[in-house]
Amino acid sequence: MPIVLVALCIVAADSIVLNNGAIRVEVDPLMFSVRYVGGPGGINFVQPLYMPPETRGGHAWADPGGISTDLIPSEGRDAAIRRGPAEVIERTERSVVLLGPISEKLQVRLKKEIQIDPHEPQARYTVSVLAVDAVPKRLAIRNTVRIAPGTTLRVGRSDGTIRALAGIDVIESAVVESPEYWLIPVPPTGRMEGVVLAAFVPKITHENRYGTWVRRIAHMPARASDMPHEATFICLLDEKTMSYGAVLQGALVEVVPSSPAVFTEQWTIQKRSGMKHVNPVKKSIKPSETTDS
Repeated sequence: MPIVLVALCIVAADSIVLNNGAIRVEVDPLMFSVRYVGGPGGINFVQPLYMPPETRGGHAWADPGGISTDLIPSEGRDAAIRRGPAEVIERTERSVVLLGPISEKLQVRLKKEIQIDPHEPQARYTVSVLAVDAVPKRLAIRNTVRIAPGTTLRVGRSDGTIRALAGIDVIESAVVESPEYWLIPVPPTGRMEGVVLAAFVPKITHENRYGTWVRRIAHMPARASDMPHEATFICLLDEKTMSYGAVLQGALVEVVPSSPAVFTEQWTIQKRSGMKHVNPVKKSIKPSETTDS
């Protein structure tokens, strides 16, 4: 097998790309988010949203799409947690570490680290909550992927059962059953407004025309009772706003300066057999647009 050179480059003034030839991850420090996850020249598994210059240059709460993080429980919209801006405190050929600003509400800050494998289509995404005062806080980390249309979410039936938290009475209107998986198409096949699904499972899979993206929780919580809504996975489906999200979240833990909260996802990309590279990654879309790249 030929050696694949790992490239780290700036594709825009505020974007960082990690690319080993098998997996590509693009990070936006200014908005404290991940803008692209997929194969090089493939289809983006996440959907970034267009942010006008005045929003990017400001400090108000904003939803950049892609992959963003919130803390549970939350009291209103916390811009420091959601959109940064973040400082790049470490960068290598295969990794980047971002440090967000201090949340005045919670007196914590987020650290995000992305590390890709030297050659394989794999990566680790770690979010840590760092306390900046001595007052204990009980918090959980919630990573939300804004799902690109043309995606199907897969949950192994042997891993757990999906249930409805809001918006519908039975899951059959949003979930398709197969012998091995619970399947959630995005966009949904029927009208979905304010639908929230949940499950206590160790991993989920995003599937599109390019292939699959597996998001596995590195350290699965022992008990559902430790989790917000007793779930590690939450799916949001709202056709009215065209908002579709796939959440993985950690357990509620006590955060103090000597003991941060840490939540790690392990990512694996698998290209569909015979799939060729498609068009390069497109620009961010506006919330009213839909695209699969």
